[in-house]
Amino acid sequence: MLSAEFDIVFSSYGVLHGLPDLGQWGEMIAHFLKVGGIFYIVEDHPTFRIFREKPGGNFQAERSYFFSEEPQKIIATGSYATKEGGTTGVSYVWDHSIGEIINSLVNAGLMIEYLHEYPFAAGAKFSFMEQGEDGWWYLPPDQHGTIPFLFSLQARKQQ
Repeated sequence: MLSAEFDIVFSSYGVLHGLPDLGQWGEMIAHFLKVGGIFYIVEDHPTFRIFREKPGGNFQAERSYFFSEEPQKIIATGSYATKEGGTTGVSYVWDHSIGEIINSLVNAGLMIEYLHEYPFAAGAKFSFMEQGEDGWWYLPPDQHGTIPFLFSLQARKQQ
């Protein structure tokens, strides 16, 4: 059983979708942080997840932005690591708004130091996204910057 406190707690892509209760998540982060320690997360932005790809290189809002206790059923081939490999699996995910994410940390006693939002993704979220010279994936120029794909946030444990 883990019992130490840490200077840094980090969370990365895909963690939040597997959690039905962000209140417990925030409390766990606060529990394992030393006073003065920082929590940092980089994650898919919840806004882009409301959209579904449509023919002709467009997307349309089709899902709720807000949390639902009923998880969404996802049927996918491969895994989060690769689309290849052949097996089709079923998973269940929960979406959380930026407000819910921030409030779970604030309610656990952490102070938000910053929130950044980005118009690019680590991988193509829609088939018509284009990879830039910097390695990030963007919407085509006529749609660039219309929705965020990633966010990062830093919070600190106060005394």
